[in-house]
Amino acid sequence: MPTVTDATAATAITATAFDSGPLSSIRAEIGHSLIEARVALDKVRVEPADAAALERALSQLHQVTGALSMVGLAAAARTSLELEKLVGSISAELSTELAQKITAAKSAMDILTKYLDELIGGQPDRPLKLAKCYALLNTLRGAQDAADSDLFFPDLMLPTPAPDPADLPPPNTIFVDAIRQARAIFQWGLLKLLREKDLVNGVREMRRAAALIEALKASSPSRSFWFAAMGFFDAVAIEPSSAGALAVQLFGKIDQQIKLLIDGPRDAPEQLFRDVLYVVGKSGARNEHIRQVRDIYNLDDLLWLPEITADNNARTTELINTLRDQVRAQKETFLALTNGNRAALEPFTKQAESIALNGEQLSNRDLVQLLQILSAVGRHLGKTDKLPSQTQALEIATAILFVELSLEDYFRLTAEFAQQAATICKLLRTAMTGADLQMLEKPASQFADTMTLRAQTHLLIFQVGREVQINLTTIEGVLDDYFRDTTKGLTLTLIEPLLKQVHGALAMLDLDEAASLSKLLSTHVIALAKAVAAAPAADRSTINVAETAEAIAAVEGLTALGLYVSALQQGSANPRTLLLPTLIRFGLAEQPLAVQKTRTKRATEKNTLAVPRAQTKKPDIDTTPAATVEIMALASSVINTNTGAMTTTDSAKAQHELQRLTASEAELKKIIQDRNKRINALELVVASLTEKIKNSGLIKS
Repeated sequence: MPTVTDATAATAITATAFDSGPLSSIRAEIGHSLIEARVALDKVRVEPADAAALERALSQLHQVTGALSMVGLAAAARTSLELEKLVGSISAELSTELAQKITAAKSAMDILTKYLDELIGGQPDRPLKLAKCYALLNTLRGAQDAADSDLFFPDLMLPTPAPDPADLPPPNTIFVDAIRQARAIFQWGLLKLLREKDLVNGVREMRRAAALIEALKASSPSRSFWFAAMGFFDAVAIEPSSAGALAVQLFGKIDQQIKLLIDGPRDAPEQLFRDVLYVVGKSGARNEHIRQVRDIYNLDDLLWLPEITADNNARTTELINTLRDQVRAQKETFLALTNGNRAALEPFTKQAESIALNGEQLSNRDLVQLLQILSAVGRHLGKTDKLPSQTQALEIATAILFVELSLEDYFRLTAEFAQQAATICKLLRTAMTGADLQMLEKPASQFADTMTLRAQTHLLIFQVGREVQINLTTIEGVLDDYFRDTTKGLTLTLIEPLLKQVHGALAMLDLDEAASLSKLLSTHVIALAKAVAAAPAADRSTINVAETAEAIAAVEGLTALGLYVSALQQGSANPRTLLLPTLIRFGLAEQPLAVQKTRTKRATEKNTLAVPRAQTKKPDIDTTPAATVEIMALASSVINTNTGAMTTTDSAKAQHELQRLTASEAELKKIIQDRNKRINALELVVASLTEKIKNSGLIKS
């Protein structure tokens, strides 16, 4: 058996860590393509018949697959290819599957993004992290032929340790005769296995044949396969139970490979090589040769799976993740239902039944009961074939939102959860049956008000956001046409009312920054449209660099708005992060600079020492706005520290800054007043909802 005694040699044959350099160079492009694919799928969700949007999503995903293949991430590329196939299977006619497929596709993009970021962060390449995602994508497109081994791509070109000189054949050995002798030994072992049912001794004979061939091919690159095959036979002999049916199939394939060697040297097929290493990696058998094979080909990382020490907890976590994905898809279906889409009634019913069926495995019986009631609601709506009333829709939305939040915090649910779930069940039953509602206890009433308000807000954001997304898609389409053919510039005038509707919708939702951005983009596009309309017809085909650059900037801003609204609809934790770069670019927000604030503070403290005592009275922090403090700091910073007096130029600068910041302070006060008004209005809404819940007659009507 070959041995490695030198430490340097041992290091040389060990698989190197993943080189994240090539991936880092294209990570930004991959991220951009995934974002573009996500935006296109959001358009398909809104308009299933939008073939152009679906084609854009496929094009972007195809670029991702190619990029991942280029940097050697075969498992990630295979997953991306499966994602492509899923998106390609989306059809406008199969509306029942649309939401589920798009949700799964976007979830797969998130998993891929996290996987790549972990690699760049220095973590080892563990492709089986993608296995569940890969299998789900495969199942949703109707294939159901996925296997973990599909993601197993070891580097087959890695060198193996040199054989022991004592094992080498004599110099005058005839290669063909030696191969025939090796095949005879192999087939003798195979007969022991098949006729005598002697697995261990039969496999040992086959291992002896592989060792002979490995020595014969000492100087050949294909020797690595036979080195791995020896580890394969060791693993089967030591632990037959973990070899599985794949090992039995490999016996015959290895025999055929030996037969082919008689006709002349040739390399082993890549798939055969991978399968041999896969059996070694999955086996629990260990000896020195197996350890070398595992180390050289990095099998411990490539076949790594999360530890399942707490098996029940692991299964529960997997179940929770599945239910969360199902509830998210159901929420999208229900929101489409509340928007008047009667075709969403059947998929909503099926989704509710599937969630309740899977939820029966949960140990929290209060949540299980709520899922069963939601399933009953779905069956009731399906039988009556009627859309839910406004009151019913609000309570159903509240229940779905409560389930989603409960699943997210499943392992951290408090003692009050049982009462909260019972309250939601009671409100849902009342809304569906019209029975009088008994007076709720105060804590339960407050909780119901909060959940109802959140559900109502979510419904409003989704419905209004849907209209905004449709308008943004139309606007972007017109601008795209203008880029392709500048003679179509007159069509730009048609999007002015759409831009005004977008601004009005965002303002209605109190999304001030987004509304300001939409107004600014509207100004840019309308100015461009007027400039194009005023130009002579002969000049409309001439490219105006300034106008085109302005239009491109507007498109990028509209795309950012679309991502922001989509994040709001999906309930993202911090959707503003998607909008902030665009706000900064158009001067509607400032880049936060902690260092600059620190320097300003230090300069203020230093220069304050030179100010006369009468001028440096400490402001009342509780009552003085931040702008006033900034005014005082800037006034102090222009004082000449050498003479203690202000120059004429410095005085003028200070006066100018004082006027500017005073205006900023007035604007800040106005913003605070507006916010206070909105808070008061919100309190009135909460009070009104509380009164409605207490008044059973109103709920019944």
